[in-house]
Amino acid sequence: LTLPQHPIHFLLLLPTPWILTALRARSLLIFGLVAGVLIGPTPIPVLTDNQFINADWSVRTMPKIQALGQSCEIQSGQVRLQLDYDGPIDLCPGSRIELRGVAKPPTELSEAYFRVRGLVGRVEARGEAVQVVSDGPWLQRTASNWRSGFLRFTAANLPTRAAFAVDAMCFHTDGLIDGETRQEIMRTGTVHLMAASGLQVILIALCLQWILQFLPLPRWVQLFLLAFILILYAIATGSQASIIRVVAMSLIASSAYLFKREPDWLSALA
Repeated sequence: LTLPQHPIHFLLLLPTPWILTALRARSLLIFGLVAGVLIGPTPIPVLTDNQFINADWSVRTMPKIQALGQSCEIQSGQVRLQLDYDGPIDLCPGSRIELRGVAKPPTELSEAYFRVRGLVGRVEARGEAVQVVSDGPWLQRTASNWRSGFLRFTAANLPTRAAFAVDAMCFHTDGLIDGETRQEIMRTGTVHLMAASGLQVILIALCLQWILQFLPLPRWVQLFLLAFILILYAIATGSQASIIRVVAMSLIASSAYLFKREPDWLSALA
């Protein structure tokens, strides 16, 4: 799967003829290698010159909140771009937008990142350059509204620096943290706290389970509500792998009761 973008990974296969001696094993390896290359992502060359764009695009990722606006990935056909937008519209995954602007090549420092993400360039949009053609699915909209409401709540009730820190810990909006605060948390070795992770999922799941046990609801209904809220949270924080795996682990362990089993956290983690 990774060979099209990283041909050097072929070196990892060199010892296999000595490790796999059976013909069947070698045949399966060759079949798997060919299948992986065929279905793996094909490298897309990044832009080398500025290009004007005026088309409909689909928002592919939950926008990252930054000091100067929102940043997300958009796609039209096979072309993917990074959009930096400072307008008033709250974008959410699945939305279709009409965008007018100039697509630029990535900077030299970000070119490797763009290639890994399959992005061909970046575009900056201001104000009315972005128009929403159709909203995203209701689940993504609900998750986006949850995050936006939380950010407004902290902004209204906490000092600015504290609000940005809480937002980063709860919804991974570390782009709002100023340089001075970022340097402080790096010096104290607590930079890992400034991002939503599996720890937040565990805390939410435990608190929800404690609250739900007092409600006169069947166990399967409680698990459904728990799953719905945890999935919303995973989407609101950008569908990161670290959060998705803990959501899955929590739901697997919590559903053991339905099968008259004790939760086994090691099996859930596996």
